[in-house]
Amino acid sequence: MAGNSDRAHGVAVEAFDHGLSLIDLLDDVLAPALCVVGERWQEGLVRHTQERIATAAAESLLERLTARTPPPDAPLWLVATVRGDDHRIGVRMATATLADAGLRVRAAYGLHPADLVAEAPALAGLCLSCSGPWSVVDARSAAAQVAAAGTPVLLGGRGWGEWEGAAGITRVPSMAALASLAAPQTTTA
Repeated sequence: MAGNSDRAHGVAVEAFDHGLSLIDLLDDVLAPALCVVGERWQEGLVRHTQERIATAAAESLLERLTARTPPPDAPLWLVATVRGDDHRIGVRMATATLADAGLRVRAAYGLHPADLVAEAPALAGLCLSCSGPWSVVDARSAAAQVAAAGTPVLLGGRGWGEWEGAAGITRVPSMAALASLAAPQTTTA
């Protein structure tokens, strides 16, 4: 909440020194902490500026922790949101996870479904984040079209509701699940 990304980085490095993985940090520390901040903001217990400070500190931490550069011939994944969904932290967490797994990753925000469909043939997979009902119609449309074109689609975020999608579309409940699902997909691509 204080926005101290230097302190957060120090704690993360210390945790890594004691055997915690990046995925464990994301799933067991950062994501739950950000969920608490978001819930408190929705309940009116945290001001918008406090929520933004916490999110900015988390984004800064993620940038500092994801310095690994995958090989240039590694499969390319796109981690994205569709238009109207400006929630960036989930995309950043997924990008860090896939990069940590040795995959090339590109992040994109606010794309039109047609843009995602056009990019699909060049991708090993698409990880699509949806944070709320305001963007779910476009997100579902994009996921269905990309999967129909033969590109695996992994869904993350709370905005999907109960929607499961069709063949080629998989819900991802955690960063650990994302890493385990994405890496095998790309070994056959």
